[in-house]
Amino acid sequence: EAAGQPAPDLVGILGAGELYRGFASSAGVRHWFQDTGFSLDFCLVAEADRAVKRSWSGDTWDRAALARLMTDARADLALLQLPVCRVDPGQYRAWLSPSAVASVLALAGWSGFSARAQRAQTSCLQGLVDGRQSLSPKVHLWESAALGLAPPFQSQGFARPDRIALISGGKHVGALTSPRSSLEHGLVTNGAEPEESPHALEMAPGELAAQSARAALGTGIWLSNLWYLNHSDPSSG
Repeated sequence: EAAGQPAPDLVGILGAGELYRGFASSAGVRHWFQDTGFSLDFCLVAEADRAVKRSWSGDTWDRAALARLMTDARADLALLQLPVCRVDPGQYRAWLSPSAVASVLALAGWSGFSARAQRAQTSCLQGLVDGRQSLSPKVHLWESAALGLAPPFQSQGFARPDRIALISGGKHVGALTSPRSSLEHGLVTNGAEPEESPHALEMAPGELAAQSARAALGTGIWLSNLWYLNHSDPSSG
C-alpha cells in the first residue's frame, strides 16, 4: 500500500519452491535436474472488469523488484480510470509488452517450431519455413536449455543441447526434432519432447528501452496483455 493511497484489490497465484526431475533407464542412462524458483501471476483490480495483469518469475525473491512491479502496475491501473476511447479499425503503430509478446510466442509454439509439422506442411509458421515470408531482421529466437528454465534432457532421456537456433535475422533456421521425428524423416534429433514445443524459448532483446516505449509510440496503441489467442488460418500464419 502506497502512502496516502488505499491498496487496490489483488488476486493471483504464487507458486514457489524446489523443482526436481529425474530419469533412469535399463540402458544405464541417468539424468537429474533440480532448481529453485517462483512464479507470481496476478491482477490489480480497479472495478468490475477493469484490471491490470502482471507476471513475475525468477530464482531470487527481490522485494525491491516486486515494489517496482507494483508501482508500475498501479500507474497502469490509474489509466483504466480514464474515459473509454473508441479505436476505429485501421492501421496503427503498436507496442506489445513482454507479456503480450510471450503470448504470441506461446501460440507459435503449438506447431510453429515442430520439425514434424514443418515436414507435413502444417506448421503455423510454414510461410516462414518455406521462405515465402519473413520477420524483421531484428528477430532472433532460440530454444535455450542452458538458461536452466527446463531440464537439459527430455522425458525419454535424450539430452538437449544448450542452444538451438530457430529464427535468425527474421528467417527460419532450425526446428525442434524429437527422436521419433528423426527416425520418420531422416533428421538428427536435438532432444525435443514428443510434442516438439519449446520449453525454454529465448528471444534476443531489441533496441528500445522499456521506459522509452510510450514516448516512442506516441499516439499508437499500447497492448499490455493479450487475453486468449488462437489460430484463424494456421497455414497462413
